Parts: sequence; C-alpha cells; structure tokens
Amino acid sequence: MHEAIRYSDTRKGRMANVDDVLPIMSLTKQLTAATLFRFIDRGQP
Repeated sequence: MHEAIRYSDTRKGRMANVDDVLPIMSLTKQLTAATLFRFIDRGQP
C-alpha cells in the first residue's frame, strides 16, 4: 500500500502510517480454512 487510512490506535488518536506493523493472525486462520475447504469441495488431495 502507498497510503495509510484511519487510525492505528483509536484510543490514543494515533493516525496510521504506511510502515505500521499490524497483527493478522486471525485473518490467516480464516484464509487457511477457506483454502482447505475449497480443496475439499473440489475433491483435490
């Protein structure tokens, strides 16, 4: 991304920067599950 949108910390009112590190652990679990179910649905090993 070339721009940051909204806040990285709403409680402190800190605006997001393009170099902020954001946790995506919950997102990766959902993507992995969706990919696995897609393979199962298609009958792929």
